[in-house]
Amino acid sequence: SLSMLIVLSDRKLRCVAKAEAIRMPIAGKLIYAIESLFLDRKDIKQGLKTILTGIDKLKAGISMCIFPEGTRNRTDEKLLEFKNGAFKIAIKAKQYEEQECY
Repeated sequence: SLSMLIVLSDRKLRCVAKAEAIRMPIAGKLIYAIESLFLDRKDIKQGLKTILTGIDKLKAGISMCIFPEGTRNRTDEKLLEFKNGAFKIAIKAKQYEEQECY
């Protein structure tokens, strides 16, 4: 789970989460407390601001945890189609050489 990943990480880790995640009782507070970014997928302007902030954080050396599927997978498929926002952040920040997958 995201909460365990944050707690067990050996580095200071931020994440990009959907805006609705802030309403999750425990995980939302944890995600907020570590200064993560919340992406409002319904507001294009706000989404762009979130991506630009993510780029700045990566350039500053802050690790970002991004789930490229953009949602939980509740199907029999191993992976869903990736959203392009995660890749935009990494490419624009020129930080694509240190990607990790779990």
